[in-house]
Amino acid sequence: MRASTRALALALLLLALPAPGAASQRRVAIVVGNNAAPGKIPLRYAERDARRVRQVFEQLGGVHETEVLLGQSAAELRRRLAALAARLRPVAEDVVLFFYYSGHADERALLLGGSRYEFGELRRSLQSFPVRLAVVFIDACQAGHAARPKGAQAVPAVDVRFDDDPKARGRIFITSSTASERSQESDELQASFFTHYLLSGLRGAADDSGDGRVSLDEAYRYAYRLTLERTASTLAGPQHPTYDMSLTGRGQLVLTRLRGRSSHLVLTAARPATIYLSSRPAGVLEAEVHHRGRGPTRIALEPGRYEVWTVRGRHRLAETVEVRAGEGAHLDLAQLRARPLLVATAKGEDAAPPPHLLRASYALSNGFLDDAAALHGVWLGYGYRLGFVTLGGLVAYGGSSYARADGLKVGLHALEASVLAEARYRRLPRVQPLAGLQAGVAWFFQRGERSDGTRESRHSPAFLYRVRLGFESSIAGPFSLSVVGLAGQVVLSKADGLRGPFVGGFEVGVAFHL
Repeated sequence: MRASTRALALALLLLALPAPGAASQRRVAIVVGNNAAPGKIPLRYAERDARRVRQVFEQLGGVHETEVLLGQSAAELRRRLAALAARLRPVAEDVVLFFYYSGHADERALLLGGSRYEFGELRRSLQSFPVRLAVVFIDACQAGHAARPKGAQAVPAVDVRFDDDPKARGRIFITSSTASERSQESDELQASFFTHYLLSGLRGAADDSGDGRVSLDEAYRYAYRLTLERTASTLAGPQHPTYDMSLTGRGQLVLTRLRGRSSHLVLTAARPATIYLSSRPAGVLEAEVHHRGRGPTRIALEPGRYEVWTVRGRHRLAETVEVRAGEGAHLDLAQLRARPLLVATAKGEDAAPPPHLLRASYALSNGFLDDAAALHGVWLGYGYRLGFVTLGGLVAYGGSSYARADGLKVGLHALEASVLAEARYRRLPRVQPLAGLQAGVAWFFQRGERSDGTRESRHSPAFLYRVRLGFESSIAGPFSLSVVGLAGQVVLSKADGLRGPFVGGFEVGVAFHL
């Protein structure tokens, strides 16, 4: 066991709290979300993450009072902290504080709109806050700086035992990434990776012991493992949640309690599976459960309709369930029905896309004959995916009109048939870079007219090849957009022999996957 792991295990053994809602304990929360910061790309889900955290804290975590700041300044955060501290000071010995932040940050501060809240000030404020225990979650880039001035340890798992002690006190800092990493959010999850897995775990997915309670250790291990797995192949790179504590006491902190929830879903399965729960009709992903294939998994949910689905091979297995107020719903995953994988996801990030595709493109290339203007064209094609390689063919028509230096007005028409092979890198979340080679034959028709009214025409075959570099990105459903740069040669016969002028250009196309 590494020294950092031993140290963390020892620290956890020094902590204990009663389960949420215990009579001797008052739980309060400060939840902060901010999508904007000067000079930063606006976030899409930070404030939504904050609203979802508040919901879970209040519904499952026994939180009695919540201060919520969405899109507010650092000055407003200081004011709210001071006001809450004044209210809590007379009962400090019985209070547990949860602090959650989602938004932008740099190596020194949380970025709240156009204002800054320094990590040092945050630590000092929470260290002196009139509560016996404070638990801090920060989901932001370079958040590891907030956990410890020199950077907290990214520890994947620790083993602890439960032994309640109401005298436990201290401070816990959990961050979504280390001091040098970028925290990320996902359009597919409609949330940040870390917060999504933290909340899925708190709803019950992290309850490894099956006792109906999700401890801090269980929630952290679940969020750590899934955040690392899902970000390992993203463009920004992997992020490692971090853990730093200063505690006295014995045992383990219970964050959420599931048994007392009247609205819930119980999942059973004969084998391990990754299960997704999406609300209906909105289609928002509410939780992700990694079912162990043994025993039931209980997920606390708000009343409503949910689609429960998983991916197996080239199919999506799904079923809709109703969770009623005051009742529990049960679903055996053997009841899920197979549907085409195309329905499962628009991005195709987690499973192979359909093998067939039809494409239509506009192409523009330079004029490669004497004095020729740019050649505009329309391409139609078919492709078949074999793993990360697509094989297919294209037919095209192009045309151009221009005047040569000798006074001849020329109309150029081209017909082309070619085959192509493209390789795609499919592990990026939003786009798929592609590279390929295209080769084929073309037939050029030229019709010219001189100023004296005389006309002439000629036609000739040609061989061509092009190198293709670009990207493809999903638009909606089965449709995707591609932008490709083209460079190659056209080899054709002239009166003075064979010529091979350079041809460069680009193609913009739409593909339909089926």
